[in-house]
Amino acid sequence: METKVIEAGKIHEEVEALKKAGYRL
Repeated sequence: METKVIEAGKIHEEVEALKKAGYRL
């Protein structure tokens, strides 16, 4: 369970980074 939460957090951070870079997801 904890591992999935950490992975989800990393994915969220990557998505936010892409948004800041100007990508639309």
